[in-house]
Parts: sequence; C-alpha cells; structure tokens
Amino acid sequence: MSQIINMEQIRAASAMDAARGILQARGSKGDQLSGYHSLIITNGLLATFAYSADKGDECRLIAESLVRHLAALQAAKRFPGEPLPTDLVDAIHCISVTATPALLAMMTDECMAYLNYLKRFVRAMKQC
Repeated sequence: MSQIINMEQIRAASAMDAARGILQARGSKGDQLSGYHSLIITNGLLATFAYSADKGDECRLIAESLVRHLAALQAAKRFPGEPLPTDLVDAIHCISVTATPALLAMMTDECMAYLNYLKRFVRAMKQC
C-alpha cells in the first residue's frame, strides 16, 4: 500500500525542520518571522530575498528555508523549473534571470503557503 503525499504534507514536514533551526538561531533582535508575509506582499519575493541576504540573522534563515523548499519541490518534480541552487544569493540570481513572470508568481504563492506552516510551527515550538 502506497502512502499519499500531498503538498500540504510536504510543506508541513519541511517547515517543521526549518522551524527548529530558526528557533535555535533566534537572537536578541526578536521575531522576524511574523512580518515576513508582509515583506513579500509589499516588496515582492526577489526584493524580500535580497533584503534577507543583506539583513542576515533570522531573515536570512527564513529566506534560505524558502529557497530550500522550492529547490526540493523542483528536484522532486512537484514544481516547475530546474532545481534552484540552495545558496540564497545564487538562488536570487537564478530566479531573476530565468523565471518567467508566471513562475515567479507560482514561487511567491508557494512561499506564502509554506510560511503559514513555518510561522505556526515556530510559535508552537516556542511555547513548549
């Protein structure tokens, strides 16, 4: 009997692993995850990734987890495009020169869905 794996399950499993790393690395600057959705909505995915690469700390960890999630989906043929490089700056470059507007919109949507899980898992783990 094969097990059905859907996108919700994949997002949840990936976000749970990333949440642990974000909580372990969370510094004195506090929670940078709560406002990450708004950064993407206001500035777009690429600009938010660039901001995260520059800012570092938790913002960079969040962006890196998003890039790893997209790359894993692409490698598993569950998302269009060749797998992104897992280095954040390399991924930004790859997206900026190869992604069509439709693919960038799909990436943005997937990142927003993934962030829902990531944010909730970080909150839940923080309370434990």
